[in-house]
Amino acid sequence: MAVDLYVGTLTRYYAGQWENVAQKMAREQGLRYQVIRPGGDNADAVSDPAKIEPAIAQWQRNVAQALQQSGGGDAAWQEGLGPPYFTDRIGWDPLFALMLWASYLQLERQPPRNLPKDMTADPAFAECMGNPNQYQLTTILSAQFWLPVDLMFFTKFPSPRGDQVDVSSVDALLYALGNINERSWRTHDWRAWLADDIADTALLETPARYGFAVLASMAAHAKQHHLPIVLSF
Repeated sequence: MAVDLYVGTLTRYYAGQWENVAQKMAREQGLRYQVIRPGGDNADAVSDPAKIEPAIAQWQRNVAQALQQSGGGDAAWQEGLGPPYFTDRIGWDPLFALMLWASYLQLERQPPRNLPKDMTADPAFAECMGNPNQYQLTTILSAQFWLPVDLMFFTKFPSPRGDQVDVSSVDALLYALGNINERSWRTHDWRAWLADDIADTALLETPARYGFAVLASMAAHAKQHHLPIVLSF
């Protein structure tokens, strides 16, 4: 299953008026690419931006009200189709590799050299994901929505479609990535990792660095343009 990162308004996201990187490449090459948007094949799924935007505005108000219980935070950002959007494909393996790498850092252990057969079954991963309040780096990386909210938080909250999802903030994501970089590589040249070949590697660090670079790139766009990030799959 493809896993994309989307930065942009939620109106555009739920209206399906955006392209992932594979869809864009197919269009430019004159090829057909079928993409499944939120709502799947549901014929009753709303796709009119004019109807979606008011629903997203109400969802923003719900988020703001919920966050008031945690000390407030500005939960407003521009919606509609006006703001730009950005996408990149991260994939499950790089995302889980980064989460596993962060798990070892939080437990103050040396990350393993090689990729385990099942990263989510690794004891360090299980320990950190099982104790989200204690091991926040791994938890923050596991969110499905990162909102441009002036507050460091992680919580479960109904998505605009009503399903329970893990929600954090762009600032929390930037904090987590900065902490991982400081404790691992201390580099400003992480964009070069986007060109790494991760297809056949047996090493953990290679996909972890790639996942870091994709997330860091998208987080930078989200911060600059004050927009949400969505993990789309």
